[in-house]
Amino acid sequence: MNQLKLGMEPKVQRPDCCLVTCSRRAWTLLELLVVLAIISILLALATPAVQRTRETMRQTQCRNHLRQIGIGVHHHFADSNVVPHNGGIEDAAQSSTPTGQISISTTDLELQRTFWWGIGDPKQPITTQPGSWAFMLLPYLEQTVAYETVAVDHVCPTYVCPSRGRVMTGQPMDDAYGTYVAGGLAWGRTDYAASAFVAPNQPEIVLTSNVSDGLSNTVFAGEKSTDPLIQNGFSWYFDEGYMTGGSAGTSRTGLRVLNDRPGVGFKDNWGSAHPGLAQFLKLDGSVVVVSVDVDSRVFVKSLLFRDGGI
Repeated sequence: MNQLKLGMEPKVQRPDCCLVTCSRRAWTLLELLVVLAIISILLALATPAVQRTRETMRQTQCRNHLRQIGIGVHHHFADSNVVPHNGGIEDAAQSSTPTGQISISTTDLELQRTFWWGIGDPKQPITTQPGSWAFMLLPYLEQTVAYETVAVDHVCPTYVCPSRGRVMTGQPMDDAYGTYVAGGLAWGRTDYAASAFVAPNQPEIVLTSNVSDGLSNTVFAGEKSTDPLIQNGFSWYFDEGYMTGGSAGTSRTGLRVLNDRPGVGFKDNWGSAHPGLAQFLKLDGSVVVVSVDVDSRVFVKSLLFRDGGI
């Protein structure tokens, strides 16, 4: 028997790691299907929440756009003491553009009538301004270059609702609703319209002192109704460019609040792509949410008219 030397420990033979085999069990097809099913369920639960969060963010951005318009309106008050009006011209009058003198119009095929529109003119005073309120407010929205050059194809970011997500500039195309004369130009448009009860077509102009209901009880502008099948293309029907004046693209007299959908009665009405609601700017600069279920009589008397519903 070999004797262990003093101070030395016996050698213990360890297994060679490379000789050890580790068995790994593969996933079965059933287990994979179960995992995929769980993932699908989690995604289905999470997707609506994500979409609601995104829509809430878009509504907030839209509300901020209306507030910026409100700031512009108050600067306009300070400079002129009048509510920005919707512009307009006499029938078939020519207006100046960077490309020369043109006349622009919409022919309503249902009414069999042609409506002629003005074009914003930075040289004109407010009393004779042919462009709409949206043109007049451009300098107060950091869009002075577009205002001074009458860049009719310009898209003003403040006039775009992010929930709607449609093309905002282009040449109008004739359709089943109307034929359009636009001077061969592309035009920027707006997702917001002014109330014709406080921003009428010229020559009528509303002084701030004429708002007997008070600025906090009267709507200046709001989201306008559109039919995605019509206005996602480039129809000018109730959606003319915002640098036009006197048009229904920048003004509304309707009494209903509607959600965007194919076949909706968008003509002259209010509405949005926000589920169940639309947002409106009051003359005091605050923004109010109005449900699509609102009683039109209450809506008109409490918000749209400036003089107690008269």
